[in-house]
Amino acid sequence: GQAVRVLDVTADPRYYVVDPRTRAEIAAPLVAEGRLYGVLNVESEAAAAFPDDALDLLQPFAAEAAIALHIGRTRRAEQKRLRDLTLLRELGLRLTAAPDPQAIYDLGVEYAVRLLDASGAFLHLYDPESDAGRVTDDARRVASNERPVTSRSTLAEHPRGASEASGRPSPPDTLTGLTFIAGPGLPDRPRQSF
Repeated sequence: GQAVRVLDVTADPRYYVVDPRTRAEIAAPLVAEGRLYGVLNVESEAAAAFPDDALDLLQPFAAEAAIALHIGRTRRAEQKRLRDLTLLRELGLRLTAAPDPQAIYDLGVEYAVRLLDASGAFLHLYDPESDAGRVTDDARRVASNERPVTSRSTLAEHPRGASEASGRPSPPDTLTGLTFIAGPGLPDRPRQSF
């Protein structure tokens, strides 16, 4: 985009009304490293309020603002990447020390939530030997004193079988995701491992 000077916004179809008192505006794109971050828009209640050289003043200011936005976003992205790598390293260390499969399941969902900044997660498991499915709730909900959920279900409860319950065909001898109704408020059930 290019910077623009509009002497009368009421006569310009591109103008989006934010303040109905506005009569004139100048605007410059905020671009850094080829990426558009926004638009710096300056408005006036007087028509033709901005002189011919107004854009010469606004454009360098917009360029500096775009660079600052770019640096800030780049820094945040680098900080998030460092945080994610730290969490992954921590997860690896904790997984190697996990005493049993349930601890591994709990760590998996806990770190999935933390890495993806999600509000919750469930691990859906299926055991072909017992023809049962199980959902393990995330550890963050457990830590917040909400009731953890472990729900069991058999394929017989899904009349069309596991593949149709999940909406996808399942290769033989693999874990299959099942759809469960699970969450706080369901009756407490003991956690069970396959």
